[in-house]
Amino acid sequence: MNTFLNKIYNYMLVSVTLGVLFFLIVYNTDVIQVVTLGGLVLGSAIIGVGISLFAVLLRFLLRNAWIRTCVFFTICSILIVDVCNKLPGYKISPTPVTFVFLVSFCIFAVWLEYFVMNKE
Repeated sequence: MNTFLNKIYNYMLVSVTLGVLFFLIVYNTDVIQVVTLGGLVLGSAIIGVGISLFAVLLRFLLRNAWIRTCVFFTICSILIVDVCNKLPGYKISPTPVTFVFLVSFCIFAVWLEYFVMNKE
């Protein structure tokens, strides 16, 4: 039972950390324009929980760490762009700053998933 609670704790730690980090970056910079604060909170929560769910799912489906990392990086970037395109009030533009933000956020998500989810 203790390992199950540790896995739930690790999942919640990753989702809250990624959601708060996304919120702080988007709120304090002009990388992605958001009209309302409620939309930003909702988008941050969806992105944090979605990335964490995909991390858990890929951990069960793929055993090779390199393939899992590449697929996770790709899913992370697709999820962020998809949430920003689907939610009303978000405006994401294809600029080099946005590209750097996506790459750096996804690298941090991969790093966080690796170090937190591997902790048993």
